Amino acid sequence: MGTTHFKSNIVAQGKTITANTVTATTLTGNTSVTAPLLHSSGRIKIGDHQYIFISTANTAATIVAEATAIDASVKGSITLSSAGSMWLFTADNAATKVK
Repeated sequence: MGTTHFKSNIVAQGKTITANTVTATTLTGNTSVTAPLLHSSGRIKIGDHQYIFISTANTAATIVAEATAIDASVKGSITLSSAGSMWLFTADNAATKVK
């Protein structure tokens, strides 16, 4: 049996949609996206091989390991650490602390 796909203009009455994956071409109005920490790393995909990662990690090696476990090509992505740091992926295998 295959996967079924459909288009809809579903509106969440409680203003919350809970799902493992949500794909939207446009977010309108007063919209926020929440990415929970999933095994210490959540993520929002913003383009082909580009992500905003949310993590509790705060070392380059750990940040890179978490990201490349998701996608081997992450150059241009960022990680926001709950430790108060932001990391920029300057290469697929290297992250530089920005703040």
